[in-house]
Amino acid sequence: MNKIQRRLFRAFLDSGGDITDEVELERFVRYVEAVLSLLPPKLRLAVDLAWRASDSSPYVRVARILSHREGGQVSPQALRQRVSRGLRELEGQVRQRQWDHGPTVNGTRVQPSLRPAGDGRPRLIAPISPSFSASEAARK
Repeated sequence: MNKIQRRLFRAFLDSGGDITDEVELERFVRYVEAVLSLLPPKLRLAVDLAWRASDSSPYVRVARILSHREGGQVSPQALRQRVSRGLRELEGQVRQRQWDHGPTVNGTRVQPSLRPAGDGRPRLIAPISPSFSASEAARK
């Protein structure tokens, strides 16, 4: 789990979230992705690439990716500033949300849509990153 993921999960936990509850975890992931989609384009791309990175210090590599995509030079310092601004916004939005009351239908918690993984086991639709799992988050 990288630093950006840790900060977002810390905000989730601080606002009442439960990382061992798959329904709540799925709601959190979808919420972060929804808020991320509302950020200005340069912040959105920087935060999205950084929070999905498997390493804990992705700035040099992600700066190269952004430079290529934007057709200009993006320094690691500029990337850090973008990620920092975007992450502060995401953390603020996550902290404002109440996570301890999932959606219900007739008093029963609604489960998120699951689809089978390649090995036939169900998995959540929107994983946080290819290297992330709920069991990993529970250990952190």
